[in-house]
Amino acid sequence: WEYLMPGVGAYDVQLQGKQKRYFLDADVKDFDYAELAGFFRLDLIPMEITYPCLALVFLSPLNEFLRQIGHEPKFILTLLGRTGSMKSTVAALMTSFFGSFSATDLPMSFRDTANSITHSAFSLKDVLTCVDDYHPTGRKESESMKAIMQTVGRGYGDRAARNRLTPEITLREARPPQGNVIVTAEFAPDIGESGTARLFCVEMTPGSICLPLLTEVQEQALDGCFVRCMGAFIRYIKERYLKDGQEQSLLERLKMNFSELRSHWRNELKEKPIPFHDRLPDTLACLEVGFLFLTDFLCAKDITDERDATELQNRLHIVLLHLSAKQSE
Repeated sequence: WEYLMPGVGAYDVQLQGKQKRYFLDADVKDFDYAELAGFFRLDLIPMEITYPCLALVFLSPLNEFLRQIGHEPKFILTLLGRTGSMKSTVAALMTSFFGSFSATDLPMSFRDTANSITHSAFSLKDVLTCVDDYHPTGRKESESMKAIMQTVGRGYGDRAARNRLTPEITLREARPPQGNVIVTAEFAPDIGESGTARLFCVEMTPGSICLPLLTEVQEQALDGCFVRCMGAFIRYIKERYLKDGQEQSLLERLKMNFSELRSHWRNELKEKPIPFHDRLPDTLACLEVGFLFLTDFLCAKDITDERDATELQNRLHIVLLHLSAKQSE
C-alpha cells in the first residue's frame, strides 16, 4: 500500500491548478504532536466546531478501506454562518493537514465550474478538500450556485457519478468523488429534503474564536506542522495495519466499529427522541470512527493516555448529539 501525495513516498505525484498546494511531509517533529493536541484547547475554537472537523480530517485517509467494506462516507460537513464567523479560516486549518492552504486560497469555490469541481473531487482521493463560499448575490448566481451544490451533494452524498458516453457511444469510466469535503455557506442551501439530508451542518457565529490563539495555530499550519502530523498518521496506519498483506485486520476493525456505532446512534436518537433521516446514524458513525483513530494515534505517540482519550471521545459524542438535534430542526 502507498499513499500517493506530493512530498511523500517513492512515486512522483503531480497535481494541477489550485490542487498544487496539496502535499505531505513525513519528517515529523516531537513538538508537532503537542501542537496537534493544542486543537483541543476549549479556548481556541469551540469544540462543537473543532471535534467534528478533526474527525473528518482523520477519517479521510481511511476512505478507501471504508469503501471496501461498503461504508464509504456519504455526507458533506457544512460550516454555516454569516460573514465574519471565520468559516473559511477553519476550513483552511483543516485542509492544512493535507497541504498549504489559507482562507483566500482554498482548493475549490462555488465560483468554479461544476465540471472542474467534479474532476478535482475524483482526483483528490483519501484527502480532505473544501468548496468555499456558498453566498449567491443575485438570482442568476443563486441558480448557478444551487446547481453546483446539487452536483456536490449528489457526488459526495451518493459516491456515484452520472453515466456518460464517449464519441464512440461507449460508456465512460465513472469518476465519483474519492475524498471528503467541507462546504462553507452563509445559509443552508435550499436543495430540498433529500439534498439537505446529505449535509451535516455546524453553525458558526462571529466572535466565537480566540483570535490571538488562532494566529498561533495559523503560523504552525504555515510552518507545515499539520502536514507532518498527517504524514505520521499515514505511516502509523500503514505500519500497524497494512504490513505484509495484513489489511484484513483494518477492514474487520472498521466494519465492527462502524456497525456498532451506527446501531448505537439509531437507538440513542430514538430514545431522546430526536427525529432523524436514515442517513444521519451513518454520518455520525463515520465521524466517530475517524475520531477514534485520531485518539488511538495520540495514545500511540504518548500525547495522551487512554483515560484522556476516552474523555475526548465522550466530548465528541455529546457534541454530535447536540448537532444532531440542530440538524433535526
